[in-house]
Amino acid sequence: MIIHSKTSIGFQCPSCGKIQIQELSAFAFADSQRHQILCDHCHQVFAAFHPGDGSEYHIQAVCLDCCSAHVFRVKRGLFWLEHLREFRCPQTDELILAVGDEEKIEALLAEEFYLDEEDLEEDETGAEDLEQIEVMTQLVALFEHFKQLGQSGNLTCMCDRPQIQLRFEDGWVHMVCLHCQRETCIDVSDYEKILAAQAIEKICLSDKPMNKK
Repeated sequence: MIIHSKTSIGFQCPSCGKIQIQELSAFAFADSQRHQILCDHCHQVFAAFHPGDGSEYHIQAVCLDCCSAHVFRVKRGLFWLEHLREFRCPQTDELILAVGDEEKIEALLAEEFYLDEEDLEEDETGAEDLEQIEVMTQLVALFEHFKQLGQSGNLTCMCDRPQIQLRFEDGWVHMVCLHCQRETCIDVSDYEKILAAQAIEKICLSDKPMNKK
């Protein structure tokens, strides 16, 4: 199973009219804070992501067609899947934003926000998709857990000036100290390993990184 920690969002800015695609990272969203999506061109706020009840995101975005702000709710695990998700104006049915695979979003925007009806059938979600949703939900929870470890002082380094950066790559969480380059890698390539990593209560980076290909 491929576990994704990034997704893309495509939209037309209601302020300047520019159509764009941006990349979003689950690491950046792994806290209880409100996150804003800014237009790459005019830098105005397009959308705000709220943590909701912890199991879902509340997305507030401005509709270019009706000039109103709408709120959409989506499960966290579902949000990070590569499947194309579109969010439309409840009044005019115009597309406000699309989330998912970048190539699919590009095709959607190229067709002037039109999407075949069969691609919208969320009821056709299969068992494999449901499994991926649960895995991604737990992975996002793991990112939040690691951030909490850092905030509480339980994610540290042996050096005297720890500056720890996290990244997710090929089923591994890499923890690297930017000051001394010590690194710890945790295998989270399947559901059981993700749950095991959630039980870790303290991490201290102690090993120098191995040479990588």
